[in-house]
Order: sequence, then structure tokens, then C-alpha cells
Amino acid sequence: MPLGLWMATSRGAEGFFNPLLKATYALPKTTLIPLLVLWFGVGTATNVVIVAVTSLLPIVLYTYRGACDVPRVLRWSAQSMGASRLAVLVRVLLPATVPAILIGLRIALGFAFLVVIACEMIVSNQGIGKLIFQYGDSGNYDYMFASLVVVVAVAYLSDLALVSFSRRALRWQEVSDGQD
Repeated sequence: MPLGLWMATSRGAEGFFNPLLKATYALPKTTLIPLLVLWFGVGTATNVVIVAVTSLLPIVLYTYRGACDVPRVLRWSAQSMGASRLAVLVRVLLPATVPAILIGLRIALGFAFLVVIACEMIVSNQGIGKLIFQYGDSGNYDYMFASLVVVVAVAYLSDLALVSFSRRALRWQEVSDGQD
């Protein structure tokens, strides 16, 4: 999130990071698994890094887009009232960007589930992804599908929790939108 906000408020940061992020966003993140295995070996570290990289991109890009979409009039108004650059960032830009940040988090959550299962299937010695792979490989399809149902249920409940949190966090937006 700080990187996205920095990109939105600094032309230098935007000029450097925006092309880099756009170029790597379209890259299928599972293609990084062999490279990360070389760097970190087989195990949890590889899983953590691949999930972090996968989740980082949507959060940064949605934070950046959300901050760029904040009307300049709001920033100028705060500055004309004497707000410092930090105060404008914390009291104007960040609150106005929260809806976009939450969308980025929701997308990142879906990517994280997908990538962690794929990573566990390919390079891990443990985890539910490895379990699904082993059940499918040995022909225990009932256990494989039961494991898949567990993953889907956990992903669905995680998404519901994030949506519920988002609604609570954005209550102020619904109130202000209803008064227009």
C-alpha cells in the first residue's frame, strides 16, 4: 500500500515502478516457482515468497489507481486550509483510497489461494496442495475431491470475512453517499 501511495504522489516513483509492475502483472506467477526453488529451495520459504509476490501486485496497483482517482480538488482544498503534505496523505488520500485497497486485497486473496495450492503441489513436501496431488496420483479421488471442497470452503469463508470487514470499514462511505 505505501508503494502504491508513493507512486500516486511522486512522478519519479511512478515513472520507475509503474512500467515494472505492469510488465510483471501479466506474468503467470506460477512460472516463478522453479526460479524461487533455485533461490530458496523446496519448502515453506518458497511458498511464502510466491504468495507475497502474487499478492503484492494487485494491492499495489489498486492502491495506486485508487489514489490517482482521488479528485485533485480534495487535495488542493486540504492544502489551501493549511494541511501539510503528510496530513493530506493521511487524512485525504488514504481514506479516499480505502475502497480500492480493499478491492486489491480481495483479488490478492483469490490469487494467494490459487498460488499456494499450486506451489504446494509442485514443490512442497507438505500442505493441502501436496495432499490433493498425492490423492489424485494414487487414485483416491474421493479424498482428493474432499480436500478440494475443504480448500473451496476455506477460500469462500475467507472471502466472506473480507467482504464483511470491507462493509464495516466502508460504512462511512455508504452514509456519505446516501446524503447526496
